[in-house]
Amino acid sequence: MRYALWTSGCQMNRADSSRLAAALRLAGHEPAPEEEADLIILNTCSVRANAERRATSKLQSLRGLKGRRPALRIALMGCMVGVAPAADLSERFPLADAFFAPSAVDEVLAAFPGPYPVNTAGLPHLDAAAGGCTAFLPIAYGCNNHCTYCIVPLRRGRERSRPVEEVLAEARCMAAQGVREVTLLGQNVDAYGHDLAGRPTLADLLAAVHEVAGLERIRFLTSHPRDMTPALIAAVAALPKACPEISLPAQAGHDDLLRRMGRPYTVAGYRRLVAQIRAAIGA
Repeated sequence: MRYALWTSGCQMNRADSSRLAAALRLAGHEPAPEEEADLIILNTCSVRANAERRATSKLQSLRGLKGRRPALRIALMGCMVGVAPAADLSERFPLADAFFAPSAVDEVLAAFPGPYPVNTAGLPHLDAAAGGCTAFLPIAYGCNNHCTYCIVPLRRGRERSRPVEEVLAEARCMAAQGVREVTLLGQNVDAYGHDLAGRPTLADLLAAVHEVAGLERIRFLTSHPRDMTPALIAAVAALPKACPEISLPAQAGHDDLLRRMGRPYTVAGYRRLVAQIRAAIGA
């Protein structure tokens, strides 16, 4: 079967699509232009209205192709579907033949099996055929925060951290394929490990990934001021492979607005944290 994959949204979606492409290839499917594909998968984002409109527009643009080729299958995946798909998805998107939650690679393979079995347990978020020396490496999914404006917890579910050894195995696999820079991903990456046995922290994971031979640079996204710890700042400062930069969204510059947004910190607290980071890593 020939497939085409369209991706919109954040780095996590891009990582999911890379992993899905690798899985489809291993299963025996072949990539193809949309005009020649038997299956088109749209990996969607709905965190912002524009992103959802873009995905809806993309889906509608396939109406003519579907009309000319009735056997074409179209699948909708990602945040527009969510972890608990709504019952009316088929009514809202009648062009779509199947719906899959974010990161649901196993479910896609089960719905569209190829001639070869694929064990996705150790499959990296990397399409080796695409090449490149950088890659995204998800380490946690979902979010436990309830920011007033954000639907990520509703679309991607609660926080789930991947075990340290699983992350390390994937990092080694990426390095063996020529990756030299990895970006560790999580909707709230600083909260990594709180749900795992032994409660490893992101600082612990950075130190472990730092030892992977072949890797030269390590980054991580996206941080929450509430979960940024002195130990994590110290790890970034001490580990040569850790890039001296931290993504720390400010969101707003007024305490009342931060409170209304559900952000549990103050402007003064945010500034103190930034000062600590700058003092440690010279950013």
